[in-house]
Amino acid sequence: MSDDWDEIKDWSTKVYVPYEVTLIVRFDRPVSTMHSAKIGRITVKRFAYGIPVTIQ
Repeated sequence: MSDDWDEIKDWSTKVYVPYEVTLIVRFDRPVSTMHSAKIGRITVKRFAYGIPVTIQ
């Protein structure tokens, strides 16, 4: 869990692909979460910002 925009952007650029996040509603900090589960050799992850955003 993180509330630091720079940390989240760095992580998402390394793990996924570079993209731009825009806030839908004015919030100072995200309330991000990430959950993962291993199914055999595959690891499934779910990441959420915890606040309304659009991603491009």
